[in-house]
Amino acid sequence: RREGNYFLRLANCLHYFFADEKIPMRLYWAASHLAPSARDVSLEDFQRAVSRDEVAGVLILKGPLDAQWQTAFEQAGVPIVGGDSPYRVSGDYEELLCAAIRYLVEQGRRKIGLLAWRDEELLRARPWLRDVVPQFQELVQAAGGETRPGWIRHDLYPLDAGTGYELFRELWTAQPEKPDGLVISDD
Repeated sequence: RREGNYFLRLANCLHYFFADEKIPMRLYWAASHLAPSARDVSLEDFQRAVSRDEVAGVLILKGPLDAQWQTAFEQAGVPIVGGDSPYRVSGDYEELLCAAIRYLVEQGRRKIGLLAWRDEELLRARPWLRDVVPQFQELVQAAGGETRPGWIRHDLYPLDAGTGYELFRELWTAQPEKPDGLVISDD
């Protein structure tokens, strides 16, 4: 409940994808905020399935993967995709931004703002991630729109109570001229 709806929606999409492909799958949940020992208890069925060689592969929706699990998967020869694996899976965030901006421009909006979550520490730790702010600015310009630094807010964690209100308030009071379109890119 503290992660928003994104990962629930992603799990649902994967469920339908595997069902359409007639690939058996089972979803296992482990709360990442619990200590590793508590997570292990919550995944006893999964541990048994791995030990019985019933798991053909693992797709991690949200990591990080504990070193203990990584070792168990490697010893069992279970391939891992997503999370901290060598095979990352992510959505096409740029295409989502493009679609949102394109929609606003098609509706006659030209002055476009952004509410987002931008984690500078994460950007430093994972250099392959693209910084949403310059990406957004480039996409707005390419679509024929305009944006300004005061119309972009990204510095509050999106799942804390009141964050959406605070970010919007900051954006709305930053400059006398207001955006006429707004992209909200996180929960």
